[in-house]
Amino acid sequence: MGLVIPQSGVYAALATDMKQGWDLWLERNGSTFGDYTVETVVADEGETPQTGGAAVQTVLQQDNVDVVVGIVNSATALGAAPSSRRPRRSSSWPTRRSSPRAAGSGHR
Repeated sequence: MGLVIPQSGVYAALATDMKQGWDLWLERNGSTFGDYTVETVVADEGETPQTGGAAVQTVLQQDNVDVVVGIVNSATALGAAPSSRRPRRSSSWPTRRSSPRAAGSGHR
């Protein structure tokens, strides 16, 4: 998993909370998602579209992660979007909605 979060600048405090929450969830779930063992690679999203795009490209291409999560700043998300749309490999990930409330929330 690539955890792309701001490690400096105005959003750094929020990213600290995100990282701690991520680590706590992994700790409580044995560092697994279902049958998959999770290894986390953290990257700094920076504060611009260029730095966000570069961070996502790095974790996808150099660190070879399968999934990217995080990104706080909408400007960095805009820069990261083109990199995240390119399929790198075919995979079949089972999806399941956990509750009726989640099913109606529009989140997947």
